[in-house]
This record gives sequence, C-alpha cells and structure tokens, in this order.
Amino acid sequence: MTQSISPARNTRPEYALLLALLGLGLHLLAAAAGLGTPRGELSDPDGYMRLVRTAQLVETGGWFDDTIQRSNAPDGESLHWTRPLDVLLIAGAAPLAVFTGWERALWLWGVALSPVLLAAAAVVLALGLGLRREEHGLLAVLLVMCQPALMQMCAAARPDHHSLLVFCAVLTAVLARRAMLPRFPAGQAFFAGLAGACGVWVSVEFLPVAAWAGAGVAACGILRGTAAMDRTRHMAWGAAAGLAAAVLIEHPPSRWNHGLPDQIGLHHAAAALAAGAALEAAFRVQQRLGLERAGRLLLHASAALPALAVTAWAWPSLVEEPFGYLPAELRRNWLDHVGDLQPLGSLADPPVMALFIWLFPLPLLGGWALACALRSHQAGAALPRSLVSWWWITGGLAFTILAWTCFRWTAYAQVFLLAPLLLAALRFRRACRPGPSLPVLPAVLLRTSGTLLFACGFLAFTPWSTMLKKPPESAAVPAQPAAEPGAFRPPARLAEAATWVNTRPEWDNAIVLAPLDDGPEWLYRTRVRVIASPYHRNIRGILDSHQAMARQTPEEAKAWLDERGVDFIAWQARPGADQFWTVGASPDAFFPRLLRGEIPPWLEPVPLPPQLEGRFHAWRVQRPSPPTSGTVYLRP
Repeated sequence: MTQSISPARNTRPEYALLLALLGLGLHLLAAAAGLGTPRGELSDPDGYMRLVRTAQLVETGGWFDDTIQRSNAPDGESLHWTRPLDVLLIAGAAPLAVFTGWERALWLWGVALSPVLLAAAAVVLALGLGLRREEHGLLAVLLVMCQPALMQMCAAARPDHHSLLVFCAVLTAVLARRAMLPRFPAGQAFFAGLAGACGVWVSVEFLPVAAWAGAGVAACGILRGTAAMDRTRHMAWGAAAGLAAAVLIEHPPSRWNHGLPDQIGLHHAAAALAAGAALEAAFRVQQRLGLERAGRLLLHASAALPALAVTAWAWPSLVEEPFGYLPAELRRNWLDHVGDLQPLGSLADPPVMALFIWLFPLPLLGGWALACALRSHQAGAALPRSLVSWWWITGGLAFTILAWTCFRWTAYAQVFLLAPLLLAALRFRRACRPGPSLPVLPAVLLRTSGTLLFACGFLAFTPWSTMLKKPPESAAVPAQPAAEPGAFRPPARLAEAATWVNTRPEWDNAIVLAPLDDGPEWLYRTRVRVIASPYHRNIRGILDSHQAMARQTPEEAKAWLDERGVDFIAWQARPGADQFWTVGASPDAFFPRLLRGEIPPWLEPVPLPPQLEGRFHAWRVQRPSPPTSGTVYLRP
C-alpha cells in the first residue's frame, strides 16, 4: 500500500515567532517551577558574578574597571569578561526597574536573558535559511530550542555570556552562508565579518567559529573566482572594523595592548587588519591577472599566511591558549575539574553514547543521507551537493571533534549540524512532491520527523540536564561530622544563611573564606568579601586557599589566614560543597582535621540560629591585626 505526500502548506512567518515565544515560555516556566535549579537561585556561580559585575558598573560608572573589589580580598580580582552582556543586562533591566526596583529587575532579566537569546537565535536560523514560508521553518525553531547543549548553555536562570556566544554563532553562520551565495550582494559579507568580530569581543573562545566562517567564504573565493574573492575581502574588512571598534570600546588606551590571550585586545584587531590588507591585495592581483583555481589558492596562501605569521610573531599571545599561562598546580587542582571543560566522551558511559545524548542530529543526519542515497531516484535532491552545504556539514563534524576535547564546543557543533539537517528535510520533501509515491511508513516518518526530533531532544536532555551543574552523588568527598540519630536536616541553601548573615553587623565587610564555587553567591547576597572564586585570573586566591585548607597544617594555615585578614570560615553542610578543599588533600591538613572535629584554639565556632544548626558551618578566626592592602594580580 502506498500513499502520496501532499505539498507542504505555506506557513505565515509569524508562526515561527510564536513558536519561539512558546519555547521561551517553557524555559521560564521550568525556572519558575524550580526544575533543575532551586527556586530563587541561579544555575551556576557565573550568573551571580555577572550580576555583581553589572550592578557594580551601574553603581560606580567605571566602564573600564573590570576589577571586582570584594573578591580575592583584600586585593580585588580582575575578570576576563567583556561588556556586551553587561550592556544587554542593563538595557533589559532598566524598563523593569520602573515597576520592580533596580535590584529585582536585574534579577528577573538575568533569569530570562539566556532563553530570550536562544529564541532569537532560533528565529534567526529559520529566517536565515529561507524557511519562513515552509513548515520546516517552524520545525527549525523547535529544533533549536530543544537541542541539549544549546539548552544547557541558554538555560533560564543562567545570565552567562555563553548564551550570547550561541546567538553570535548562529548569526555569523547565517550571514556567512549569505556571503557564499552569489544571489546576495557582495557587501553583505562585511556584516558576516562584523558578526564574527562581535562574537570574539564577547569571548576569544569564539575565534574558531569566526575562523571557520571566514574559511568558508575564502574557499568560495578560491573556487569561484574574482567575484567571490570580492566577498572574502569584504568579510575580512568587516572583521577588522568590528575588532578595532571593540578594542576602543572595551579598553582604555593604556590597556589596548594588554597582551593577554583570554580577552580581546590590539593583537586581535591587528591580525584582522593584516588579513584584510592581504586579501585586498590578493583581490587586486586577481583582477589584473585572472588566475585559475590553483593560482588563486597560491595567491591566498602567499598573501594571508605571511601577514598572520608576522602578527603572531609580534604578539605571541595571539596563538596562545587562553589558559596557557596558568600554573600547573591551578590546572591540576581546579581547572581540570570544571564540568564545562571536560571532554564530551566523559559525560556518558560508554563514551559513544554522548553522540546520541548531546548530538543526536549527527546520527540522524547520517541516517537521512543514507536513506536518500538508497532512494536516489526519488530523493537525490536531498543529498548535499553545493559548497555551502558541505561547509555546514564539515563545520558540524569539526566542532564535534573539538567537543571530544571540551564540552563547550558541543553547542557550536549543534548549530552547524542543524542547518544541513533542516535543508535536507526540505529538499527531500520537495523532491518527493511531484514524483512517485512512497510507502506508508517512510511517508509517516517524513511527516512526523520534526515532532520526533523535538521529542528526542527533550527525552535526551532531561536525564542529563544537571550533569554539569553539580558533582554526582557518588563523588568521593570526606564525610561530614555525624549528626545525632534522628537529627538529620537538609543542608542549608546559601540564600538562607545569607539572610541571617545580613542581620549580623560583625559580618559587614568581613573577609570570608568559603568554597570556590560559593564565592560569587556570597558577593551577590551579602556585604562580605571573599578570597576564592572560580575564575582563572584569581590565581592567588584559588591557590592560596587550596594550599591553606588542603595542604598545610593548622599552624601554617593560621599564618596565611592572618596575612590575608580572614575573619570567618564558612560553608554549607552538603555533599560536594567543599569539594575543592578535598582535591589532593593531605590527611593531616587543616580542613580534613576540621571535618574530624579537631578545632584549633584560635578558631571560634559562630553561634547559629536554630534554623541553620547542623546545616551550615561557620567559625570566627581570632587574628591579631588587620591585613595590608596589595595590588590586583593579572598574570605571572
């Protein structure tokens, strides 16, 4: 029995926006209901530190001041973050502040911002692929909204710059695709370069995405000739203009040439300017000589590669890994345990299952291409044939390989893998409209494929959504002091402890030694200062606190606590809260002894209210004199 597939109905573009809003609503409802993240809390420490940084910008007006004064006390901590997300937070919170007050408005917009950016990315992808008048445009929005890694990076209650990077990746990929298609004006390639520059401004982590977009446009220039090379130079100049403007906006003149590999600087703008000048010269030579493909390839290589090599020689940090200058001890005790930086294969057992859990479009795309090949007389048009299609697919494969070294690349792999999957579905359907009928089962699968993918996304994401937000329950951490039989109480949330701390005048402006990941929330919810925070520039705060708690005897730790002026030691009584202090800890070190109840005489237990007893630990450090001030530590 066979059944013909009827032509697809045209769908009004407004439906794509409505579905994006529906997906946004689902994200926000999940946050309001406390799914994945407790109500009234953000999903990770970065969100709290971002709100602290944004509030500090509003209070002080110090645009060029990237130092969090209350972190790494008493010196302060310099962050590697940049201002674009701060501007988005302020712009969205300002209208809400009229009704709720500034602090509440910033919190509400911080909860909503990442899903809003994901919804915007979904609409940009659907419209950029020309799917707005096809039912696949609706599926495109739904598919983007339910991709596991994209949902992880753009979850509600996570005001983090990675959601802005996802939007920049989609925008750059869509504009680069338009630059590669002859039917669009060559000048549009300038905006593709500008979008890539914006992504690099947000974070230098975006450099491989921008480079891949530029490589695709350059490949078109090599294969198609002079007109396509014109697009390559436009894109290079767009990137140069965007990066130069970003450096001028982000840094004062004294820091344009800071030379750090983890933040945009003059070295990035210089590299883009060198590439733009080299490609401009190559275009002029091509106009005069009219070289063939081999000549154009040699021309590109002889122009761009020496220019970039000279720039890298002048600024070695241009090719240095962002974390390359960190001490080995910091990597071993902290960075190697950060969830987002773990290889994709480590998140599933066996590792190959990670492909299906986090990158299910990849096997589906391969299966779809195989099915099309087997029925080439009906669906041959669905197979990718153009350079643009292969650029999407190889980009997805390249970032999938990168994801096997670091999970963060998974989101970019999904961005590149979604486009060919959607275009293949559209071409497959178009190819089958006027032709022979298909059996019932393939017809049903074809019609319901978007719904199945949507369901698979949620089914795959649900069990793994919190994997990177907290350590597994089986994590090996020392046992907490045993409570009396029948006296078990759930661990205190830091929000509960902060409510009490804010009523105690002795905690005002006090220096608190707390676990690494709790530092940003302490800064957001209280008026205390902290030592450690989970950011790689805080080298001194991270290393010193780990050394004192996990490696030194109580007497040695006391000398360091006095030097840094620590007033209190505090942490929540929950498994994993003190994990950083237990990595590589010596049994005779200060913190393991503290867990065993061996309290030194200079450490005084802080009387806690009944609702916090047994759920929160706090000690006052008896120290002889206040600390001396120091300078902000940027780089060894």
